[in-house]
Amino acid sequence: MSVLKLSVCAVLTVILMLTIKKDRADFAVLTELAGAAFLIFYVASYAAELSKTLMSLLSSAGINGEYLRLLIKVLFTAAAAETASAVCRDNGATALAVNVELVSKLIILVMCAPMIVKVAEFAAGLIGL
Repeated sequence: MSVLKLSVCAVLTVILMLTIKKDRADFAVLTELAGAAFLIFYVASYAAELSKTLMSLLSSAGINGEYLRLLIKVLFTAAAAETASAVCRDNGATALAVNVELVSKLIILVMCAPMIVKVAEFAAGLIGL
């Protein structure tokens, strides 16, 4: 049922956006952004519930929950960047869309740097360095 709600919300947003675009193109972009933000916040509630379930599962298995937190942060960063990039492309700002994608990839790399260091240390320990 929730997929149906999301789909109806997206279609209604597009219809509203196309209706507004005839008279005020600037408001059409704001409508698109508002619709995207609503969908992201709607899905975030499900992600929070999934995160709690996975954190309890990981803690019962004795696995550090920081990795799951990092994964969720990376996923939402990527989703936000993809949405921003798509909006930029839809409005003819291709160069800005490419920059958003590049910067988001660098931010994700910085976010993952501590995990990359731990994996490198683990690998070095396995080969005896």
